[in-house]
Amino acid sequence: MADIEKIKIKKEKLPSSVKLTITISKADWQIFEEEILDNLKLSLDIPGFRAGKAPKNLVKNQIEESKLTQEILERILPLSYEQVVRQEKIEPIGSPLIKIIQLENGKDFIYEAMIALKPEIKLTSYKNLKVKKEKVEVEDKAVEKEMGLLIKRFSDFKDKKEKALNGDRVLIDFSTKLNGEEIKDFKGENEPVIIGGDNLVSVFSQKLRGKKADDEFNFSTVLPRDFKKQGLAGQKVNFSVKVKAVQKIVEPSLKELAQKLGHKKEDELKEKIRQYLVTRKEKEVEKEWENVLMEKIAQKTKLVLPEVLVSQEQERLINQVAQNLAMQGESLDSFLKKVKSDKEEFSKQFKDQAQKNLTFSFILEAIADKEKIKINDKEVQEAIDKERSNLLMQGYQEKDVEQHLNEHAMPQTIKAHLRLNKALDLVKENN
Repeated sequence: MADIEKIKIKKEKLPSSVKLTITISKADWQIFEEEILDNLKLSLDIPGFRAGKAPKNLVKNQIEESKLTQEILERILPLSYEQVVRQEKIEPIGSPLIKIIQLENGKDFIYEAMIALKPEIKLTSYKNLKVKKEKVEVEDKAVEKEMGLLIKRFSDFKDKKEKALNGDRVLIDFSTKLNGEEIKDFKGENEPVIIGGDNLVSVFSQKLRGKKADDEFNFSTVLPRDFKKQGLAGQKVNFSVKVKAVQKIVEPSLKELAQKLGHKKEDELKEKIRQYLVTRKEKEVEKEWENVLMEKIAQKTKLVLPEVLVSQEQERLINQVAQNLAMQGESLDSFLKKVKSDKEEFSKQFKDQAQKNLTFSFILEAIADKEKIKINDKEVQEAIDKERSNLLMQGYQEKDVEQHLNEHAMPQTIKAHLRLNKALDLVKENN
């Protein structure tokens, strides 16, 4: 379609962004409406008229007004936005924040587009920052602790008829009431409780000690003031408990554990655990070192972040939380209800992190520009292949992986990411 003819633009420059108020005449809105109706009447069956021959007013009567309006918006918004950005020679970063100002029959259509621009950045020195990386050491007690966790993980459980004693595992069904009302999301089936161990509610250890399989009982307790479940800290609740099983925990010997994990000797297992802990610690230390380096550069760097980008980054971080919750079988909405919050309030917790992420990205981009860092097509393809392998190993369906990797902007996104990583590597190499 050609450019929209009767379009008015009001531009307001803001720090690292621009706000456009865009007015589209009712005449242009009508042109879009008529084009959509022309397309729709070809597929509508209206009594008394051959396909495509019904008058537009009859066609319009067959369609919900809200759906027609939505179809017009889906066409007129991207077309007008692209036209205005082109005419005004604006180079946006990311997607605009769109706000409808006026949408009424017989009146001009008006909307507002908040557009993020690349902020001006004054780089300070990013070399010879003299930030020391922590030396990685793994003490013997850390290896022993990990060994202990492995022993517990590979322990067997043997049912016993006798009373539950310290160190035994007890499987229980339980429900909870507060002021006589059952708390639907605070109950469990076959919930394991270690007598004398760290449990959901420590008082269970006391109450279950001496119990046998099939015992049923009730008890009341005041939950700790630091209890994590929202709204229950410091509250007096009543538990109804049924003991399903009392089990003796049978721990494997170090020799048995080593053999279970494919090692002939205990020392081989210990060395494997040590190397695992060293690798894990090295990654943690590397990440912390990178963070300190970037914060040191950021402290002396002047830039103003576009608020629209900060909001979008907050949204991205919240979506990450939602994805993690989904993997645990919980929705973001149900989580927010539990913590007695809403999305807007919850979003505020991520503002500092969003600002930090964007600041680091713009600094690295400026370094990449200054150092003339380039990424070739081979590097992009290798990164795409690696991402494909990682996603498949995580259990994602092949068709979903390919759909994700074939998104229009994926090569550009990966290329930008690789470029920032190279800039970060340069910072580290020169420190």
